[in-house]
Amino acid sequence: MPIEKETQEKVIAEIKKTHGEEKLKAVALYRILNEVYSADDHFSTSSCKNSYNTHCKQKDLFNRALSIYKGENKFDRKGIKDLEAFFTPEELASPNFDENEVSAAKDVWLVLFERIETLNALITEEDKEILRHLTHVEVCKIESNSDYSVEFTFAKNDFFSNEKLKVEVLTDEGDESGETIKEIKSTEIEWAAGKDVRHTEVTTKARTKKGKKIPAKTKLEKKESFFWLFKNHKRPEEEELEEDEEEEPDEFSDTNLFFQAADVLTVFERDMYEFAIPAMFGLEVDAFKFAADFGGDEADIQGMMGGKEGKEAKPECKQQ
Repeated sequence: MPIEKETQEKVIAEIKKTHGEEKLKAVALYRILNEVYSADDHFSTSSCKNSYNTHCKQKDLFNRALSIYKGENKFDRKGIKDLEAFFTPEELASPNFDENEVSAAKDVWLVLFERIETLNALITEEDKEILRHLTHVEVCKIESNSDYSVEFTFAKNDFFSNEKLKVEVLTDEGDESGETIKEIKSTEIEWAAGKDVRHTEVTTKARTKKGKKIPAKTKLEKKESFFWLFKNHKRPEEEELEEDEEEEPDEFSDTNLFFQAADVLTVFERDMYEFAIPAMFGLEVDAFKFAADFGGDEADIQGMMGGKEGKEAKPECKQQ
């Protein structure tokens, strides 16, 4: 971005104090510095726009793949090139070959999440019962910056009344650790009574202490769940991290829940549309497992997946 107005005024005031050749050089250098700032601003804008365009293209391709995965497309040999590479002569000669049908897939998003290591590590048995009702996930970016949102759509269920849960992610240039997510804003889940899978009820026993009866108490204790994602989070300051290190480890501290949510959201933003398709295959192929687990060097994965080349019409991608 251009030099801030306040800084501009200070620099110009200092230049005015100079004289002759020194002033001429200072003015020339100041103009070039402004161009440097403008070039940096142009690069940032261009980078965001390129990222947005790539995201839109990947989303379109992912949705086409998802339609196939869900069994919504009728088989048509005309749509497949090089049939001989995939089918035997006997299969191709079968009179019923063109009548093959793909059955509708069940629990599509749950199965997909379970094949992605970063997500699967957080999913509990109780979470699975909810995720069976998940009907769609959409990641949406904007052209102007690196902020994005992830929206989860659910069918009617017994756990909460929300039809959609939206998580908005605000970013910046990152802290010392390189974490670029600075704040996460989420729809509040409207849980049905007793259905919050992030907590469990613990009842203490009634007891007597120093002759006084202490009645039994029921309290909620936090437990592991994918659904801690749907909570407002802020990136902890350095002082907070130092305080957490001095205290006993608490996996449900605000700090830990922030980093857990940041890891999950990074998977959705950076990898979901590009690498989830191999996870749909479910085949015992090392290359697919490599991509589906989102591990390894990104450049290696790009090469393995054939890069991002190819020219297609840019699909519509709207911020919701």
